[in-house]
Amino acid sequence: NLSILPELPMLSLRILRVDRCPLDDVCFAKGKMQLPPNLTTLHLEGCSLSGSLERPDLLPDCVKELKYLEDLQLPDGCHIGLFFGMPVNEAVSMAEKGLKR
Repeated sequence: NLSILPELPMLSLRILRVDRCPLDDVCFAKGKMQLPPNLTTLHLEGCSLSGSLERPDLLPDCVKELKYLEDLQLPDGCHIGLFFGMPVNEAVSMAEKGLKR
């Protein structure tokens, strides 16, 4: 069980699954955590992070900044991303405007 992510290979890592690890918002605080920009899959189910299907805008900034996510499994277990027809940036934008998907 990871409570903090180790340094990640920034150019080559495409899939990161940290389901049920005790990672929280402090681990992902702005400036503390950088995720590889080319991640296509990120699973966060069961992590103690903000953000859900209803409120993806509460996800840590480093997650919201990922542009190529095909599959983002949110802390509540729901999925968004290009594969699911809901790009992360679109879901975040809708939530910020108070719109439901």
